[in-house]
Amino acid sequence: MDKALVKVSWNDAHSISHSWIDIDDIVDEPWVVETVGWVLPEVKKDHLVIAQSHISHESYDNIIAIPKAMVIKVSILN
Repeated sequence: MDKALVKVSWNDAHSISHSWIDIDDIVDEPWVVETVGWVLPEVKKDHLVIAQSHISHESYDNIIAIPKAMVIKVSILN
């Protein structure tokens, strides 16, 4: 397999609350997520596309497309 195995830290878009909330109660902190998987290059414009599982050279599962503007850090694991 020639795909890079990486760990990506990224700012997630997330729900602020599950119910009504006063705007003064909103926490001004990012929601940082870490995802590990294989980079699928040039699959989706302006996104870092990561496959979290694979069974063969071209068969992947659990694929996530992270907008590049939300990526904080990419660490190569292999």
